Amino acid sequence: MTTLPQNSTDLTPDKPSISVKMIIKRRDNIVKGLTQYLGHKLIAEKFQSFVDSLHQQLPDGILRNTVLESVRDLLKKELRPEDLITVCWRLAANIDLLQHQVTVGPWRMQTSQEWVAAEIIDTRVIKKLGKFHHEVSFKILSGTPTSEVIMQTWSSKKTHYLAKYRDEKENGFGFGKRRINKRGEEKGRLLFMDIQQFFGLRCLLLIDPKESKDTPIALEVGHSSATTAYNKGLLKQRDRLQTPCVKGLRGDPECFNCPYGKDKCGYATHRTSYQIQLCDRCTQRGFVDNSDLEYPDMCITCANAERFK
Repeated sequence: MTTLPQNSTDLTPDKPSISVKMIIKRRDNIVKGLTQYLGHKLIAEKFQSFVDSLHQQLPDGILRNTVLESVRDLLKKELRPEDLITVCWRLAANIDLLQHQVTVGPWRMQTSQEWVAAEIIDTRVIKKLGKFHHEVSFKILSGTPTSEVIMQTWSSKKTHYLAKYRDEKENGFGFGKRRINKRGEEKGRLLFMDIQQFFGLRCLLLIDPKESKDTPIALEVGHSSATTAYNKGLLKQRDRLQTPCVKGLRGDPECFNCPYGKDKCGYATHRTSYQIQLCDRCTQRGFVDNSDLEYPDMCITCANAERFK
């Protein structure tokens, strides 16, 4: 459910109940009804026809003009698949606003504090002021900034705090608690060991209007029973104590040590699969992360060695 705009930017809303599954299902259904417009320039009658078709895909109680103003950014543009998904996602995530005849165009500014659902779509280790930090990228899945991508930088201390944090309802990112047995061995399930384990996890973000200028800025990270359940389900599939590697790799490696990306495995901890190629540093063939902005031509072992110098 989308929170309606508040008059005061100082009013912190309660955490809403957000069904990301329902939003994505609605988005996909809307997309299916509009694929005939892909590749067409939305101008004149073609644009009006697109608006009519989109209007028919939406629930009752939404005026056609509200739909038209919400997609005016597509006027005179050739409709690409990514554009169609984005606009359908934005509308699917804001049905409440549309039914109140509030235009839902691309995000330009934040008018009120708003809790939104988000998924972590990238994690990177960086060096900042001589210390290692984590860059964490989120894709917003609900609310007025739907489909926007924002980034936060976490210290190592904050990363570990957020990994083990649970609110008063025991909601959190879903990692388990570490336990030491009588022999001094570390035990536990769903344990946090590497920043890449945050990839794909979901949470709530509190978007603040005062801080959000050119991009949405989140003041708080929060959780719900739905995001926690989703995370635990994903972490369980990645936990080698509970679930063997679905790819059947030798040695049952931890997912954050696996070369497969999300393009080839639904439980991966990075976006794209590593490629086997010659490393510029060690001159040996190895797994290379071509999406690594700093060391795209080094094997991941050498890249980490350079990064942690």
